[in-house]
Amino acid sequence: YYVYSDGETYQTRGRGNFRNRKITPLVGDQVLFESENKTDGYLLEVMPRKNQLVRPPVTNVDLGVVVTSLVEPNFSYNLLDRFLVMLEYELIEPIIFLTKTDLAPNDPMIDEIKRTYEAIGYPVIIPDHPGDTEELVRYFPERLSVFMGQSGAGKSTLLNQISPQLNLETGE
Repeated sequence: YYVYSDGETYQTRGRGNFRNRKITPLVGDQVLFESENKTDGYLLEVMPRKNQLVRPPVTNVDLGVVVTSLVEPNFSYNLLDRFLVMLEYELIEPIIFLTKTDLAPNDPMIDEIKRTYEAIGYPVIIPDHPGDTEELVRYFPERLSVFMGQSGAGKSTLLNQISPQLNLETGE
């Protein structure tokens, strides 16, 4: 397991009793560990989790960015609502990021989606142009954030725009 602490990354192994106690450390876990160097440490304890997602397997999430497209694939209230319910259940702050509005810039659904979800308290970010991530990234400092959404909605494209060094494979 890799542990990031005080600006350094340490390679560790879980104690044998983790298996006996059915504890599997996940991304986002707060842990106690010991290490004499960066490549040979031990996880001693996994601290209590405030929340946990199954897909992706991650814990202690602060922010959930639901990436949903207007078209290709077509927007789905049902799918977006399912993501929002899951985030609310886990006490994770949701943000809706609507992609592919440039493919149908005059579609009245754009304003309808924004009005509908902002009226019930959800931030809805609609970029002015592809690659516009400024409004979104201001939510990130000091927060563990996850991205989720339908296949083809633009998650990898958005992540590449935020962090080009990721160089994630994207569709057309």
